[in-house]
Amino acid sequence: MGEYQGPDRRKSVTTLESYKTSDSKPPPRTWRDRRSDLLTSLGRTTFTAAKFNEIPPGDIFVPIQADEILPQIPIGNHHPVPRTGIEDDDLRTLHTNSFYADVFLDGQHQPIWLHPYAVWWGKGRQDLNIFPTWGMNIVQADEGDFHYGPGDVSKVFISPHKQSLILSAAELDPQTTLTTDNHLPFSVNINLKVQNEPKITFPVVQGIAFITAGYRNAMPTIQTGGKGYTDFSKAVMLGRTAKYRVKDYENRDWLIYVNPVSTMTYDSARFIKIDSNTLLGPPAFRGTIQVARNPLGAKGEAIYDRAAGTFASEARLTAVAHDTKAMYSFNYKKVGKSPLLMFALPHHIQSLDPDLRPQMTDIRLRTSTKGFRTAIWTDKLTCLETNLPSTMSFGPWAPSMSANVKIRYPPDVLAFISATAERDLRRTMNEPIPPDSYYYAGKSFARFANILWVIKDVLGNDTLLSAGLAKLQKELGKYIDNQQRYPLYYDDSWKGIVSFAGFRDPLADHGNTYYNDHHFHFSYFVYTAAVIGYLDPRWLEQDGKDQESSSEDGFASYAIKMWGKVIGDANMEKRANLMLAVQARSFNTYIYLLHNSDIHPGRYTPNGLAGILFENKIDYTTWFTDDPAIIHAAHMIPLNPSSILTRPHHFVQEEWDTVYSHGGAIDNVQDGWKGVVYANLALIDPRQSFKFFRDGIDGYWDERWIDGGASRTWYLVWAAGLSELDTRKGSVASSKDRWPSGLRR
Repeated sequence: MGEYQGPDRRKSVTTLESYKTSDSKPPPRTWRDRRSDLLTSLGRTTFTAAKFNEIPPGDIFVPIQADEILPQIPIGNHHPVPRTGIEDDDLRTLHTNSFYADVFLDGQHQPIWLHPYAVWWGKGRQDLNIFPTWGMNIVQADEGDFHYGPGDVSKVFISPHKQSLILSAAELDPQTTLTTDNHLPFSVNINLKVQNEPKITFPVVQGIAFITAGYRNAMPTIQTGGKGYTDFSKAVMLGRTAKYRVKDYENRDWLIYVNPVSTMTYDSARFIKIDSNTLLGPPAFRGTIQVARNPLGAKGEAIYDRAAGTFASEARLTAVAHDTKAMYSFNYKKVGKSPLLMFALPHHIQSLDPDLRPQMTDIRLRTSTKGFRTAIWTDKLTCLETNLPSTMSFGPWAPSMSANVKIRYPPDVLAFISATAERDLRRTMNEPIPPDSYYYAGKSFARFANILWVIKDVLGNDTLLSAGLAKLQKELGKYIDNQQRYPLYYDDSWKGIVSFAGFRDPLADHGNTYYNDHHFHFSYFVYTAAVIGYLDPRWLEQDGKDQESSSEDGFASYAIKMWGKVIGDANMEKRANLMLAVQARSFNTYIYLLHNSDIHPGRYTPNGLAGILFENKIDYTTWFTDDPAIIHAAHMIPLNPSSILTRPHHFVQEEWDTVYSHGGAIDNVQDGWKGVVYANLALIDPRQSFKFFRDGIDGYWDERWIDGGASRTWYLVWAAGLSELDTRKGSVASSKDRWPSGLRR
């Protein structure tokens, strides 16, 4: 096969011990050393480390286990994507799906989305309608700035690249480089360097109220694009801080706060307008400059004045959970003495801790694709979720179910399911696992596992289970031993597990080697392992940056939940329960759009769905078709117990009425998508869904109507189970009334 044989494992991973072998060289400086240097150089030694480091009792964000690369996973350090400008040492794990990844990928000049602001490096570009700069461009776009497709109802809208303000320095020139350090899940430092010396550092955290630039012996420039500033006021002194009011090239109000270090004598009159686009500050400036969009005039200005001089440099997530309730918090490391002002997203405001509601301000700024963010006074943003699916398991589920309740299926329903399950299992055991794709292999494994769960828990057929389980364990064992066609490698560049396939073809397996959709691909494997562990506990003891499918995103959390349940890791299960609750809230805020939704622009909302949700745009499409029936179905697959939580009745009903119930739309859905749509129908009309999977269309059944990750067996159990649960919610109908005619005699 000519596959890459990674270097010796013991030599490929740098250890701390290797730093101690030299008598003359000190250990290399770490990202924490550099962060400390930054704060000291800017005169910022006041920060809330003690409060930031507080961990609540029972915090569920704990390591699963000690780091270990399994011996069957070879190590490679030859990933084709370079680590551009990354200063953190080679031991540090990097976040390939982080909000800031574009500052160390490709040309480093694509925007990163902090919401409500975005920032992007100018890199001296001479593009048409772009003001050339080597500084950092700042964007905050209103709804009227969005670019739309044709028609009153637009299939797409895009938040534009703008240059509302530009934070730069006179020293920046074509030799300027962009580097990053202190890479954390919710923050990073971005440095603009000249001759390898940082001149400006931007500490960025999502939700920050100011864009803060730390200057080190540089002459600041603050620019705007287009035809230049329409207004620039004289400085107003707030202690040692100088405040300037400006109107950008679009006549929008911004505030600039200049915070010199305590050892520097600063003359506020030295910040002058030298041309229509440029404000120039004094030479050798040390300190921070902060800018903020002010939509509220004097009222907003008073709020920003109170917060000036302080910024968040890091964020840490903590959470506690019990049964169906959880509380999670973003703890911000605050630098400075003023109170911290942060922006919260709509789903945060919906679930905000009641104690924080008095701290909300009237400042609201539009984001690109997340509606309006609201400014709030806090260095600990806490939200409450009270709808955790703690009783959810492998079968059809309802929030009102207790943990140990089993659904009782009528005998004739069981008989039909049994006959179908035998056929499905026989077919599945004879079909090979797709060898070229982890995504399709995972779906095949999940289908296999799901059929076996039905055979065990619904049908109680241990004899049939035994043969199928042995086959599934054998096939999955090849992947556990890493003996599949395209083995997994530990990528020592980015510190992750990737498929070998992409080293030959970057597009292989949906970009797996390039860290694309790993939660989609591997969730099916995790789910399969959870089912096997449930059916055979002894097996557990053996050695061994867009969103296009909200439903597979939720399934990844569900798979983690079930794995945690099976292996007895309570914190893992609680984390997944919280993830599902937050996903249910966020999907129904940003992706599933009712007719009266006001999150996205009115020209887009009638589409009813955020087809592909990017950071800067939403497109009512998929990567493979523009058919509305399939666009919506892509957000249904795979139908599983978590779908009941994430896809509420009122949305599914409106979606069905709008997309599928008229004009023969459902009749035109072909192949596996037809089964997906009818399985989704079970969320609002389980009896009609069951009728389809039992009888087909006019008595005709086509196996092509079943997706590769599902089975007719599961869909029958799914629809029948939801019908029983629907009855328990208060219907007085007899069991005879609940089932479609023709099955019960």
